[in-house]
Amino acid sequence: MSGISDLRPFIRGGDIGFINEIHGRAGRTVPEKMAMGLPVISYMGDYTKYHAVAWDLESIAETVERLWNDLQDHGDRIRKECIEYAQTHFSMEKATEEYIKIYNEVRK
Repeated sequence: MSGISDLRPFIRGGDIGFINEIHGRAGRTVPEKMAMGLPVISYMGDYTKYHAVAWDLESIAETVERLWNDLQDHGDRIRKECIEYAQTHFSMEKATEEYIKIYNEVRK
C-alpha cells in the first residue's frame, strides 16, 4: 500500500475538523483530531459543542463561522479543551475500564 501514512502534519495544519456522519458517533478520526487540539464540527455527538444541521449548508456555514470566531478569541483554550477531552474520553485506559465494567455486568 503506497501513500501517506503519517497524517499528523495535515491535522496540525488544520483549523477545524468537520465530521460528516449523521449518526454522531466519534468514529476513528475524532479522537485523532481532538488529541492534536483540532476542534470538530459534527451533526450530533457529545464530544463537541459545535453542531450543524445535517445537509443544511446555511447551518454548516454558520457553525463553521461560529467556531472560527471562537478560535480567534479563545483558540488556546479551545485547543486545550479538545486535548483534555480526548485524553479523558478516548484513551485506551478509559476504554479498557469501560469494557471491564461491561464484562463484569454480563458475568453476574
